[in-house]
Amino acid sequence: MKIKKPNTIEEFKIKYRLKSDRLDDLILELYDHSQKNNWSDKTFSKKSEDLKRFHSELFIQLNTWLIKFNLPIQHTITKAKKLLEKEVFASVIDVKENNYYNCKSKKDLIKYLNKNTHKKINKSLAKDEGYKIFLEHLH
Repeated sequence: MKIKKPNTIEEFKIKYRLKSDRLDDLILELYDHSQKNNWSDKTFSKKSEDLKRFHSELFIQLNTWLIKFNLPIQHTITKAKKLLEKEVFASVIDVKENNYYNCKSKKDLIKYLNKNTHKKINKSLAKDEGYKIFLEHLH
């Protein structure tokens, strides 16, 4: 199967025959590939930016959450955030404890949090710890 436009780090590795796991090494390998194939500087820059995006911790974390909530992975951070905001109504505490219970609606989430007061968390604390995405429904 030939990959036209890689959408994940694994597809990137396959398409450009990259072997490393560290971002710095991947970029060096991509540079070597670009030299062998006479890419322009602009092409190399764009592809290295794509590689960095696919390798970012936020991108990986968002797609991990999508998988845990049985949603399709997304190819951009923005699309992943929007899908989580639209489809997932979960307690930050549950997500932190790897309990991926989706309440299905804002109303159900509020009922769930009122019944389980120990699952409520201060909004600023959740934002500081990177779970802001799960607070969008509580505004």
